[in-house]
Amino acid sequence: MNTTMCALTVAQNYKIALAREGNCYRGECPVCGRAHLTFAPSNRYAGYYFSSPCYNQAGRNTGSGANLDYWLRALGATGGEAMPGYLPTEAKPTKPLDVGMMAKVVHGALMRFSPASAQGQYWRKRGLTQATGAAWKVGAGFWCNDKNQSLVFPWFSPDHTLVGISHRLIAPTEEQPKAPWHPGMAGRTNGLLCGWHTHQERSTLIIVEGVPNAPSLYQECGDFADILTPGSENVNPDSWDLGRLRQWEQVAVWADKLATATAWGRALGTTLWICSESNSNGAKVDAN
Repeated sequence: MNTTMCALTVAQNYKIALAREGNCYRGECPVCGRAHLTFAPSNRYAGYYFSSPCYNQAGRNTGSGANLDYWLRALGATGGEAMPGYLPTEAKPTKPLDVGMMAKVVHGALMRFSPASAQGQYWRKRGLTQATGAAWKVGAGFWCNDKNQSLVFPWFSPDHTLVGISHRLIAPTEEQPKAPWHPGMAGRTNGLLCGWHTHQERSTLIIVEGVPNAPSLYQECGDFADILTPGSENVNPDSWDLGRLRQWEQVAVWADKLATATAWGRALGTTLWICSESNSNGAKVDAN
């Protein structure tokens, strides 16, 4: 381990704004944006070491300047390659998406997705098959640290160009959202639809709210319908390529809330709305 790099100097080189607190410094975390990136004098490393709750490698949330430099490169701060298996939360888009980095993440996630993996077992409990996972190019990953195991969903454009990655945590908590985005994707999600790479030119299109719901519908309805999802109800359909979406003979929308299904249906000019807010017993009817 290189102990000659001062973490404080590394932070300054990356233009991280720092505020002095006694003999320590505090800065904005590059992952979550909160001011809990801390620098303190070190007896082990040269100058200062750093700590952050969002940094967790080998069970530690502290590191040297070399660790910080590697971490920031993994976040794409200099266009460096992603740290294997490392995926941060809520990163702010400050540069064009690094498609090469995303492709490596997707490839690694695909290699890790197996029936024996935690993600594979979660997938099977949802009633989904490995063949469906392969068709949607779903992979196994984790978010920020290996305790946050996740399904990795690649997003492709209509011409099958990789444009983004989202995650679905298999055991979300109150502190950790269940569906975080890959660094650089936040702020670029509106207008994107996931599932273009699975299309088979069917006569019917179904747009469903959640990313995990889309493979479920694909598995049951893929013989007669193409499936797309915006990944969230908080999407303005005016941002979609409505002309392209209206090319199907029939278009149906499926959302949890009636207001969402109504807005999407009206934008697409269809009256085929499915709302899963509740059934006669008051329980939510999920696409799965």
